[in-house]
Amino acid sequence: MNSRRALLHSFALSGVLLSACGERTTIKPTPTPVSPLVTLPEPKAIAQDITPGKKGGLLAIAVMGGPKTFNPTVANEESSKEVYRLLFSKIGLYDWKNQKTVPGLAHKWSVADDNRTWTFHLRKNLKWSDGEPLTADDVVFTWNDVIYNPGIDSVTADIFKIEGKQFEVTKIDELTFRVVTPKIFAPFIEFFGDVEILPKHVLAEAVKAKRFKESYGINIDPKDFVGSGPYKLKEFKPGEYTLLERNPHYHRFDNEGTRLPYIDNVVVTEVPDMNALALKFENGESHVMRMIRSEDYERLNAAAEEGKFQMFDLGVGPEKRFFWFNMNTNKTAALKIVSTPPEIEVMWGRIGLGKTPVDKTLPVGDVQLIAAFEGKRQTNTIQLNESTVLPLQLKVDFGTIQIADPRGDKKLKPKPIVKPERLKWFLNKKFRQAISYAIDRPSIVESIYAGRADFNYSYISPANKQWYNPNVPKFPYDPDKARALLAEIEIKDRDNDGYLEDGDGNDIEFIFNTNTGNTERERIAVLVQDDLKRLGVRLVYQPLEFNTLVQKVTGDYKYDCVLLGLGGASLDPQSSANVLVSSGFTHFWFPRQLKPVTEWEARIDELYARQVETLEFDERKKMIDEVQMILGDQIPFIYLVQKYNYAAIKNGVGNVKPTAMYSWHVTWNLDELYYE
Repeated sequence: MNSRRALLHSFALSGVLLSACGERTTIKPTPTPVSPLVTLPEPKAIAQDITPGKKGGLLAIAVMGGPKTFNPTVANEESSKEVYRLLFSKIGLYDWKNQKTVPGLAHKWSVADDNRTWTFHLRKNLKWSDGEPLTADDVVFTWNDVIYNPGIDSVTADIFKIEGKQFEVTKIDELTFRVVTPKIFAPFIEFFGDVEILPKHVLAEAVKAKRFKESYGINIDPKDFVGSGPYKLKEFKPGEYTLLERNPHYHRFDNEGTRLPYIDNVVVTEVPDMNALALKFENGESHVMRMIRSEDYERLNAAAEEGKFQMFDLGVGPEKRFFWFNMNTNKTAALKIVSTPPEIEVMWGRIGLGKTPVDKTLPVGDVQLIAAFEGKRQTNTIQLNESTVLPLQLKVDFGTIQIADPRGDKKLKPKPIVKPERLKWFLNKKFRQAISYAIDRPSIVESIYAGRADFNYSYISPANKQWYNPNVPKFPYDPDKARALLAEIEIKDRDNDGYLEDGDGNDIEFIFNTNTGNTERERIAVLVQDDLKRLGVRLVYQPLEFNTLVQKVTGDYKYDCVLLGLGGASLDPQSSANVLVSSGFTHFWFPRQLKPVTEWEARIDELYARQVETLEFDERKKMIDEVQMILGDQIPFIYLVQKYNYAAIKNGVGNVKPTAMYSWHVTWNLDELYYE
């Protein structure tokens, strides 16, 4: 960043100026009136290890990109979580300082001798932000009607299944519910307790009408949004900001009986890139820098030493920076699906189509088609390929489903998701290993992070000392080894033009994407491009806007290679089930497989299924060690570096509990923060 202007020592709490499209909007804190007649939860949820604070003020947070949705069940990006994490409450609450789950909406729970049957007791007088009661009905609705609904793409459902079987969640009475797991589920409390509970009285109709994904979208009128978190939605301007106000019915208190949160308002401002983010912090228009770049470190550290704000050296965290190749072997075709009667709902593999008719490009091959009608479900496996004659009539017990070409063609015309010659390279382990050897990680550490980063070769971070396997295979920078591996698979410079070709004469060329606005990733992408050019690979670098890139990765899968990262979540490896298990929603290199395509993925699936079923840590650790060794050998992710984390927050904010182990380093406990 070119700007060297002085940092402001403090920022007036009377308001914050937001600039967008050339305009500046003044937002002032708006205290939420609390009626003395409001009933209090029993027992109260008392925040531990905090200093009682005073109410008031506004906290401004600048972020890259805005929310795609306020719906936590379908969101799969940090830009959405930045907001919705403050709008909902959970059964438990994870304390990142002490790394344990403490009571949240539930004030106590117990487990039977079988270690599978759990009973939870909610607090009395819990309320949604609209004043309606929050009860066991909402918990059961969240799980049975939403998370386990096959017509809803829940990013968390994969984590809460054992051998494909769901947890049984049942209501005992208004404040009591029971959960029975198919088998022992080792991290049960941490995981089950960490799911946002949804309001049945608001969303049940949307679920019934198949509009759940759209409900709580960014077009919602804030007056219609109902949650249970420390804040509620007050105003949203796409591309500009999201304004939150205190929820007067939030269930947490300090030990003096003051209801949290202390801070009146939170405004999350959208900025186009990391330069703008740093500039807003320097100008006092943002009060938090949850991630400080290397190029900003010296300047901000000097300012912090002068007492201009609080800055924390957090060390290496669990975040992962990597790129991967698209190994999706599926083909897709444009199809028109029509069911008779039209009330039949259709699930295509793991893609919920809902009611028909539907015109959509869908994966073909061996397809598991699920039809649902009036509480009945029927599963059929059909094969669609070049020889399939259309239209195809599929009979089910309660009607028919017709599969046709939208243009009326009689032949199915599938197209590969990935170009065949490129897919052949990407699927070859030696190709991926060679690319990893070709990456000059020392240059990344020095030129981008000024030495404040470590090399990384593992999915689980060395910072996660309990689970990390130090014996994972490593691929230090060695271009000669890279060329030797490529030669073993007939990739070499055949015409002495400085570029590699495969055995069929195809140039080794592919498109490399990352997101615009993240200057660290953009600079890494340029270095990777240079490294591979020296190897003889033509890498075409095409940065994309973040949400556009997410659509490619999780939507149509039309890409070759992507550089992104994963933030810190739970330290327990089960939190990565949706990434590492082959059926997972975010199994990036080939998501939502009906059955594992490779033997090594099948082995990971098996290990993940087994490790969660034992309470013996040593047994789990042995299996997770093997998972790490498989990933290290096959390297579906090519890991780069792990930078040292630094975060900052303005002076005068109390109860800050910094941690390297969670993406929101200094605001994970935002409901406890206050202005001194």
